[in-house]
Amino acid sequence: MNMRYAMRSEDTEQINVVSWANWNMNRYPELKWLHHVPNGGSRNKQEAVKLKQMGVKAGVSDLCLPYPKGIYCGLYIEMKFGDNRQQVSQKEFLKDMAEAGHFVATCYSAEEAIEVIKKYLSLNSWGMNDVMIVMGRASGKQDAIEKMVMDIPNNSILKNGGNQREQTEKEMRRCSRMTVKDVMTLLEKSGQGFGSSRTVRRYTTSISQTWRLTRTLSHR
Repeated sequence: MNMRYAMRSEDTEQINVVSWANWNMNRYPELKWLHHVPNGGSRNKQEAVKLKQMGVKAGVSDLCLPYPKGIYCGLYIEMKFGDNRQQVSQKEFLKDMAEAGHFVATCYSAEEAIEVIKKYLSLNSWGMNDVMIVMGRASGKQDAIEKMVMDIPNNSILKNGGNQREQTEKEMRRCSRMTVKDVMTLLEKSGQGFGSSRTVRRYTTSISQTWRLTRTLSHR
């Protein structure tokens, strides 16, 4: 696409995000694998049938960054522009991915999408030291959580600098009931797994407090 003469659209916003990513891979090496899932656009019937047989699914978000950061196991961004709204299948995908542990957002401009990506890549990853700080009573607990949690509510809609929130109380109650197995799964997804649950179990008595604090931080 010749961007010089193109009218602003969802496509041009997404192209600008990818262009920014290509220019910033030295700063953020993870951007190498930021990719687009080509499940939209107009196609003839034969091509549409072929792609469906190959596994293309409606609703999958436009951009995916498959790297765990903070408490999340990956990032999905749905791009929109103007008066475009989420389709039912897109809402379902975003909701399911958020519940599975990803951070997801719907962005109406390249600037908003880039800001989400930058914040996501600035998060710390789960490590054993972080677990001991966050789930224990050590000083610096709040700082440790802030470095692992996005300051934007999960499944937000970002438009014109505003935030139309989609996160539900049900999701936060689910987080507050995390078990030893849940914590170990988060660590494994972040590549920080360890052999025994005994160490984690020592700190899980305060997991509800941890997630309540996380909830407070995410509502800022």
